[in-house]
Parts: sequence; C-alpha cells; structure tokens
Amino acid sequence: MTLMAYTDALNAVLHSAQPLEAVHLPLSASLGRVAASDLTAKFDLPRFDNSMMDGYALRFEATEHASPDHPVFFPIAATIAAGDEAPAIQPNSAYAIMTGAAIPPDCNAVIAIENTRLIDKQVVIAQALNEHENIRFAGEDFKAGQTIVQAGERIHAGHIAVLASFGYGEISVYRAPTVGLISTGKEIINNFDAPLQSSQIYNSNTPYLAAQLTEAGITTTILPHIADEPEQFKQTLESSTNDIIISTGAVSMGQWDFIPNALRELGATIIFHKVAQKPGKPILFARLADGRYFFGLPGNPASCAVGLRFFVQPLIRALQGLLPESSWRLSLSEAYDKKGAFRHFLKARVNWQNHSVNILNGQESFKISPLLTANTWVILTETQNEIAAHTSVNVVSAKLWPDHS
Repeated sequence: MTLMAYTDALNAVLHSAQPLEAVHLPLSASLGRVAASDLTAKFDLPRFDNSMMDGYALRFEATEHASPDHPVFFPIAATIAAGDEAPAIQPNSAYAIMTGAAIPPDCNAVIAIENTRLIDKQVVIAQALNEHENIRFAGEDFKAGQTIVQAGERIHAGHIAVLASFGYGEISVYRAPTVGLISTGKEIINNFDAPLQSSQIYNSNTPYLAAQLTEAGITTTILPHIADEPEQFKQTLESSTNDIIISTGAVSMGQWDFIPNALRELGATIIFHKVAQKPGKPILFARLADGRYFFGLPGNPASCAVGLRFFVQPLIRALQGLLPESSWRLSLSEAYDKKGAFRHFLKARVNWQNHSVNILNGQESFKISPLLTANTWVILTETQNEIAAHTSVNVVSAKLWPDHS
C-alpha cells in the first residue's frame, strides 16, 4: 500500500472541515472560544474627557505666571467624583476632581493634588501648567467602530476586558466540537485499582488524550472500552453523539486490527489509512456516514500523541474557524541523524535562555518517559536527514492549544 505524504494527509483533513454553527455565549463563558463575527467598539473610549489623577481642574492659561515666589490662588467651585455630571461653569475657579471624573467644559488642564496647597478654602498653585496636562481625551483608546476582535480570533482575557468595557454581555462564537474517546484491546485495563496480569497494561492513552483536550477547553467523553469486539465498536459509534471520535489501537495490520473493516461496514468513508510519518504511520482518518469525523490512532503512546497534536488539533482549529497553526524556528542544540524519508515528529525541550531546542532521548513510539520533560515537538521534513548542530528547525508547542495560538 502506498503511504500518503503527511502534507497531503493533513490537507485532506482540513479540506473536509467546515466551521461549526455559531452560538451565543455570555461574555464570562467565552474565554478560549473563537469569535464567529467581528466585534467592534460601540462608542469612543474613553467616552468623555476625564482626569488622569486626583487634583484640580482649571484653565492652564490662568497659571501662566505662577511660580513658587508668586503662587496663584483659585476658589474651589465644586468637587467632581467619577460618575458625577460636570458642574455648571464658574469663571476663574478650580474644581476638585477625582481620577476618571469628567473634565468641566471650561477646563483644559489638571494639576495633581500633591503639587498644590489649600489656604482659606482656596487651592494654591505655584507652577505653570501645560495645556491638556493630565487629561485623558474621549476616543484616545478606542474610536467608535474600531475592531476589537476579528472573526476567527480566539478570545483571551484581554479581549474580555475590552469587550466588557463596551457592554458586550454575550458574543457570537463558533461551537466547540465535542470529542469521544474509545480505547481498544483486551490487554488494556482501565481499572487502575485492579492488579495487572502478566500480559496486561494500564490504559495511558485515554487519560493523556482527555487531559490534553480538557486543557484545550474541549468537552470530552470517555466512551466504552472495546476489547477487540467489532460489533461492540460499531454499536458504540452509532450511539455516540460526539462531533469527533478518536479510537486508539486496532488500526494496523494484525489479526485484531478490526477498525478499518468495521468502519466500512458502517458506511464510513476512509479518507486515508497510513501516512509516511514517524511515529504514527498506521493512523486512519474517516468520515462516518452521518458526516462526523473519525480518527483511528495507533496504540503506541507516542504515535497516539502525534496523531492528536498533528491531525486532531488542526481539525479542531478548522471546525472553529481558526487558521492553521504556524510553527516557529529554533536552533538545534545537538546534531541529529534522521533515518528514512518520512516526516518525523520528535519529542523535544526548548531552552529559552539561549533559544535552542534539544531532541530528547527515547524517541521510540512505545516510550512515554520523554513526555515528562517535553515541552515542544521538533518537526523534520522528509528531505532533512543529517542535521548539524545549530541548524534552525521547525518547532511547535507540546500543548494542544498553545498560548500564542
């Protein structure tokens, strides 16, 4: 069987994806979701000219000749707190003003309270002020109609602060896909309190997948374990309602690798099965008869991790209207000899002090120890083989949903 190139396989996944429907969520529940439409400033921000600090508002021209030897005295016409309406104009006066309070229409400067004195209910000013000193102007931060969030942009805490300032109680976001996880294999034990028999192993793939997806804000369902029973597998798929189903194991060429045939019996369309990559060559991607998405990931832990990071994650992004993630370039700390003409995904750790990346020992697909320290994946293309130290290589975060995404 001819193996599909990684780039072709990824493009096939992305080509099949259309953003899910938009839903309205309270602003407080929108963190990490993806905006389904542009969100703009409803008005100028600040909405009105206001004081930058506690002090006194007045006309700067009246202080032109003020000095320590010849201070100027002003009666205090009124006190203006934040939220107060600007008072009526009183010529040749000063206004006690608080931070954020509206500037009276006849004033064009504010002097900080610590630079004044009070004598006989008058404020004493001993320095000349500049026009507009300590005043924040309407629209200085945002102009009405200015874009805050673009459609397809992921909402972060900064967005929420700004949107709240404009009174957005709820916003339109793409619905996040739900994911169902199926583990397979009669050797897999899900009860961690149960003692292992000689040929059994505890299930590490499902907890790993669930942890990564949960951290990314994706609702995840643990579906029944399938002990190499095709009929149970088919029943589980038919009864599930998740947008994406991920199985682990049973997709290679062994006697018990039943998933490809079971999918065909269900009327699914297998888009690809086996990709020219390491680890994770046996990966399978299909569309179920009802249009939902299915990934069959290999059972080895590193292969499972690669399938999630480099196939499932791009699909989740596309279903939420996000553009494909970009990698970044870092210097390889030590030379690396890649064998073969496959795309390689290598567990690695970044040293941010010198902006280099170290490929970790233990790249075999069955080894999970590198997951304890890996914070990135190094991506080597099909044509990269003997790679010298200090060569720039492509790197992505080990997180399913990187902070910069």
